[in-house]
Amino acid sequence: MEMDIKIKIGIVDDHAILCDSLKMFLNQRENIEVILTANSGEELLTNLSTNIEKPDIILLDIDMPKLDGITLLPIIKDNYPFIRVIMLSFHAELSIIEKTIKIGASGYVRKGGAIEDIYYAINQVKEYNFFLDDEVIEQLNAEKQKDVHDEVDNISNRFTERELEIIKLICKEKSTKQIADILNTSIKSIEYNRACLLKKIKVDSMVGLVYFAIKNNLD
Repeated sequence: MEMDIKIKIGIVDDHAILCDSLKMFLNQRENIEVILTANSGEELLTNLSTNIEKPDIILLDIDMPKLDGITLLPIIKDNYPFIRVIMLSFHAELSIIEKTIKIGASGYVRKGGAIEDIYYAINQVKEYNFFLDDEVIEQLNAEKQKDVHDEVDNISNRFTERELEIIKLICKEKSTKQIADILNTSIKSIEYNRACLLKKIKVDSMVGLVYFAIKNNLD
């Protein structure tokens, strides 16, 4: 019987106790294996360059001395584009969240919440390539209430009816196959439409698309 492939995780946080606690928690999950921990950005880059096995997902703290998470993120994405990165931070400012998404983050989790939230985020990023926690979504929803309705209408007019349908289904966490089935089309057609959407919105990730959709009331 073939064993399920585990999600390989890297953890980067300058607080060793937090790093070790998170490693212990995640390794107790059947589908997770923590293969890398680092207490600084420099240590992470050394480990990535010397270790043959690379993580599928890195949990990256934003606030670290010398090489912080925002500086480190584009370095990871440039050298290891196949690694997805979930940012961890106490910061709640939308400007910081948006910046991390623009430079390559696949998800953003607020520190201070339940540790189970991180496990949930890992699975969401593995399955759908994006995750935004509830607090971030609430902030986006509050922010978009300030927008003028005409501006929102103008944004929606930039998309075809099919593109808007796909955006809504992506925001509902439907997989590519599920979207193809719902819209009675092929998986290749959905993949093509999704690539066009990313180009039109000028983002390079699914979390960027979802962030844009929520912010502009397209979800």
